[in-house]
Amino acid sequence: MGKGYIFGLGFFDSVHIGHQNIIDTILKIAKDNDLIPGIITFDDDFYSLLNNPEKNIYLSYEREKLFHHYGINKVITLKSSKILSLDAKSFFEKLLNDYNVKHIVVGEDFRFGKDQKDASFLEKKCSERGIKLNILPLLSINGRKIASTTLRTYLKNGDIKTVTNLLNRYFSINGLVVTGRQEGRNNKLNTANITINDKKTIPQSGVYVTVSELEGHIYKSVTHIGKIPTYNIDSFVIETHIFNFNLDIYNKNLKLYFVDRIRDVKAFENKSGLYNQIYKDIHFANEIKINEKYII
Repeated sequence: MGKGYIFGLGFFDSVHIGHQNIIDTILKIAKDNDLIPGIITFDDDFYSLLNNPEKNIYLSYEREKLFHHYGINKVITLKSSKILSLDAKSFFEKLLNDYNVKHIVVGEDFRFGKDQKDASFLEKKCSERGIKLNILPLLSINGRKIASTTLRTYLKNGDIKTVTNLLNRYFSINGLVVTGRQEGRNNKLNTANITINDKKTIPQSGVYVTVSELEGHIYKSVTHIGKIPTYNIDSFVIETHIFNFNLDIYNKNLKLYFVDRIRDVKAFENKSGLYNQIYKDIHFANEIKINEKYII
């Protein structure tokens, strides 16, 4: 049968420091027992199929990249529509039939199957089948347990510094650069507008210090999220000014890392007021030190 697997099970929506603790545990046990470290997770339809209105903090392809970055060899993304139709017992048996599972690691809040069985049920099934199991307690900061729900709240409130602390990296979004208003060209403030997957959670509307990654190169930037009331634009936009950059990047993928929040979206009396504020935003952003180890 070859080498056995040690799997972490869960959605791991944000791959926060609690999830990273699970990954670290998997890697240590895998090394000590000559097992293949793996993660079993679910696709981007997971929340909607559970009638949960929340959006994903990270999409499945983003989480897969993060898992590999943190050292996981095998990432299996299951189709939520199929897996959520199984009860917990059937899911467990399918897992053992499909893979040579020797060890499982989950958090204490783990639930699985359409009957939403908990970690104690998993412990019973593992004991019956001779599978080792680690159930890890949730981590806490300032007395508050770390969970994706908590992190999502901070994102929606624009508390980027707390999000960074919970992730131990900068939160990021990816999108395709599309044609925007091109209004900033007259003021040497070219911007890149991006569109993103509508299943992705984004920070609260506002102006942010960001880092832009384009084709492997890193640039400092400022990003506006939300409406543009000065121009009576009611549609939602994600618009980024990349410092010292003037290349055509339409139809290219742009990744934005959120470093700090500068201010709320404001309506200015005229364009001059808006651009004066943007120059202040750029000055503020230039004063912020970027931690390169958080660019993941």
